[in-house]
Amino acid sequence: MTVLKTAIATYPHTKGLKDGTVSVPGVQFEHVEVSPIIGAFRRMCRTLDFDVCEMAITTYLTAKAHDKPFTALPVFVLRQFSHSAIVYNVKSGVQSPRDLEGEKVGVRAYTVTTGVWTRGILASEYGVDLDKITWVVVDEEHVQEYRKPANVMERPGMNLAEMLVKGELAAAIGVGRVDSPDVKPLIPDAAAAEAAWYRKTGIYPINHTVVVKDALLQSDPSLAPRLFAGFEAAKAQFLKQLSSAAELPADLQVLAKRRSIVGDDPLPNGLARNRKALEAIIRFAHEQKILPRTVRPEEMFAANTLNLAYEDVAPGSTDGKKYQSAAVSGFTTVLPAAVARNRRPTARSRLRCRGPTGRSSALGRRALRCRNWASSSISAASPLSPPAPNISLLAPRPSQLQRHPAGRSVDPVRLSWCLAALRERRDGRGSAVPNPMPELA
Repeated sequence: MTVLKTAIATYPHTKGLKDGTVSVPGVQFEHVEVSPIIGAFRRMCRTLDFDVCEMAITTYLTAKAHDKPFTALPVFVLRQFSHSAIVYNVKSGVQSPRDLEGEKVGVRAYTVTTGVWTRGILASEYGVDLDKITWVVVDEEHVQEYRKPANVMERPGMNLAEMLVKGELAAAIGVGRVDSPDVKPLIPDAAAAEAAWYRKTGIYPINHTVVVKDALLQSDPSLAPRLFAGFEAAKAQFLKQLSSAAELPADLQVLAKRRSIVGDDPLPNGLARNRKALEAIIRFAHEQKILPRTVRPEEMFAANTLNLAYEDVAPGSTDGKKYQSAAVSGFTTVLPAAVARNRRPTARSRLRCRGPTGRSSALGRRALRCRNWASSSISAASPLSPPAPNISLLAPRPSQLQRHPAGRSVDPVRLSWCLAALRERRDGRGSAVPNPMPELA
């Protein structure tokens, strides 16, 4: 049993992991409560205080740019739109976002994720030249090695809200509700602007991810997929509550309303479903002189989590137990539990195959011609498969071992050929592997 010291905030979708109702095989969590959670980001970046830690996405990007020894999972525990994050003083002369040029705008620290998203929106949607604004910061950056641009002014310990009310700042980002008639949102009807922006771009901003020490990921390659599965199972409990008819507390009502914009899952995990948001935050961070170069989203996460995607394929079930996921030859196949146990799938628990982009894959479907394809190929010894979570749950019944839908027996050698041939076709090289089983070609 591996004991992991964690710093994760208690959200409705992480509560299961925190209270023990959701467990990760082979892992015992030692949860450390850090409030506010941003304090954990700094401790992780500077002294590696935790084995698993929640972290703001641009803090993580900055940390990786400075070779910090931890790597993220494609798990995103906090996300929100940022159009409403910026407010201004009506006496400053500012009437539109472009009027911020030549003014002072406050933000807690330059690499704060909400600040990066908001500046990116100002530049890309409203044509604001960010270099013509003086950015006033009042706190240290979590990553001490980072050097801020020349147009950043430091005012350590000052209160941004007070500076805004006094007119020392024309606007500020992320200061919350300010009790002054002179302070108003810069973007009118921000909620409508956020919805329109999502419809236009498909970008659903990510604020926080989860990182794991590199030493742990290297010593146990199966740890990252198992942790991913744990976070998904905890979120499944939350989604079940979100879909219930019961009255929801205020924090859940916010996410429930957001589903009208982003879909049924207001907290999607996995690389494929979040590629647009990841590419956007990388681009914004580079344009704002936080990253020295752009990176590919694939560089951000543990390699054996890149193709993981969990999806409930049985309508109405979100308990985290009715599906398993496994990545084989670059494809993610979402398996209802009945199929994982080698039973015949029903109409309510149909197989869905996804390619690396998240789209349905005809090539992936070909693999399912072998009924035992998933359970036979997902093993620790398979060179074609990255480690998959809960491997034991995918074991076939002995009486049905090595069978495919036509009833013919499928020995491991022939099945290995099937998988090798599929990989060759996926890569556009054809197949030079002799076929020991022509009827499956």
